[in-house]
Amino acid sequence: MIIRKMKRTTLTLASVGALACGFCSSVSHAQETLYWTDTSTTWAIGVPETAVSPQWSTTAGGAMDQRWTNGYSAVINASDAQIILAPNDRAVSVDTLAIQGVATLTGSGNNTRILTITGGGSGNLTLATTSASTAVNGSFLRLAGTSAWNGTIATSASAGEADKNRVQIQQVSAVSIATRLRIDGARMELSAGTSNTYTIGELQGLGGALRFGTNAAQTTTLIIDQATNTAYAGGLEKTGSGSAVLVKKGEGTLTLTGSSALDGFQIGAGKLIVDGTLTGTVAVASGATLGGVGSVGAVTLNDGAVLSYSLGVGAQNLAVAGFVKGTDGTYVFDFGGTGAAGETYTLSSVVGGGFDVSNFSAINLAEGVTGVFSLSGSELKFVTTAIPEPSTYALLAGGVLLAGALVMRMRCR
Repeated sequence: MIIRKMKRTTLTLASVGALACGFCSSVSHAQETLYWTDTSTTWAIGVPETAVSPQWSTTAGGAMDQRWTNGYSAVINASDAQIILAPNDRAVSVDTLAIQGVATLTGSGNNTRILTITGGGSGNLTLATTSASTAVNGSFLRLAGTSAWNGTIATSASAGEADKNRVQIQQVSAVSIATRLRIDGARMELSAGTSNTYTIGELQGLGGALRFGTNAAQTTTLIIDQATNTAYAGGLEKTGSGSAVLVKKGEGTLTLTGSSALDGFQIGAGKLIVDGTLTGTVAVASGATLGGVGSVGAVTLNDGAVLSYSLGVGAQNLAVAGFVKGTDGTYVFDFGGTGAAGETYTLSSVVGGGFDVSNFSAINLAEGVTGVFSLSGSELKFVTTAIPEPSTYALLAGGVLLAGALVMRMRCR
């Protein structure tokens, strides 16, 4: 058996000389694909071309006899590429970027650093902070592609340094259900535009912020269509005078533990667990679940909507500003195997008009417990009782049969 040791590789985006055109990230060229496989290579642009040594190959593993030109496509086939971004006045742009291992982008010095992806790409790409980056505005990864990224885009920064690393999603076409986002202390931004509905396949992270850019009289919407279970501890921010909405789809569970300034949330499928603070309204569709121990604005219940609720001793449940009746039907409380017989639980004191006690049903009570709903004004309660043991039913049935037999015997005399 042959064991090959993978080397840690470094890819540096830097510049050599001054560019006569200044910002050249949008220069158009005939599309070509260049490959990088070297263990220590600088991703550089420069004027004249002879100021930069050849660093790229036209084939995977081929001779490094090509210089980088903005607008080309790139394949990074190293197992762990560490990329230092170029200064702002010499920013690098790439059409399609394919990462076959993983790659990390970092800044260096006090200059703002930028990498713009104008086409699309794939793989796992992280924008990170190092001690070498002292720029106030840090580094930018701009997704301006005409096709969606397939893989994970992540960004990280130390506490209080969200501006150090920013991923700017500038086109709705740059992301899709194949795109996963992770935010650990830094910031991602959804740009406002004439077409404002973005779709991703997953959101997670330990902190930072996801910012929705909005325009007047327009709504910026993020659809998270995920089948996985993830948690996001960062904030959900909004800029501009328009509206911002998050839509949860997919069978997975998204847990939010941070705060939000968005205008609304829609749960179309799966679960949204709120352990933080959402000031916006929430609409729950049929079969979708809302739960958690945080707080939300007014909740609109549609036929088949599910509320996750605990009846355990000392249990904390979601604080709701008010329940609003949407489409008529049945609204389900999932008690998660909790509850004790002989208790009266106040589920909500802010139930809006139009509800009837027959609209509510209960599932997953503790074993041996049943109950009924009680609605008085805006107060919804659940009164529990014990389910009789089978032996009790048998005794009652036996008593009825015995009484019947005695009656028949008396008639026969």
